[in-house]
Amino acid sequence: MANTTLFGTILCPVDFSLHSRQALACASMLAARARGRLVVIFVEDPLLAAAAAVAYDEKMLIEKGRAELRRFVERTIAPSGLTLSSVTLDVAVGKPHQVIEWTADQLGCDLIAMGAHGATGANKLMVGSTTHRILRRSPLPVLATPPVKRWKRPPRNWPGKKAIAPVDF
Repeated sequence: MANTTLFGTILCPVDFSLHSRQALACASMLAARARGRLVVIFVEDPLLAAAAAVAYDEKMLIEKGRAELRRFVERTIAPSGLTLSSVTLDVAVGKPHQVIEWTADQLGCDLIAMGAHGATGANKLMVGSTTHRILRRSPLPVLATPPVKRWKRPPRNWPGKKAIAPVDF
């Protein structure tokens, strides 16, 4: 029998910002309702990693990132009913948009869920630069959660049964 799960694998890149927490909350609710797999990745920018390498080696930097990622995910996904053991966590060093695209392709993801803005606050037409690149380049659907001033847990019935799909001909 064919897999009828709408989103079998959801990739949610995070940068520990409020916006990525909101995206992770939505992605975890969606994964729980769809009985799909949730993969959460934190990508350390190589320039920041190089600066941090003065104090840490790359292995230690990745281990520190993994510990921070575990805490971030555990606090955020609890309301969805998912547990940390049911979520795949990954930490990588590289250009975030390239690592996200590569990971989505390698894992056969069906959806990328990310915050419209990241930790840097950089924006390009009201969308963060990494999100902007993913939206333009990804062959996959991308769920970009809107910027928030404070974290708000999605309602238990999210996502509902109706969706709006704007198209431009």
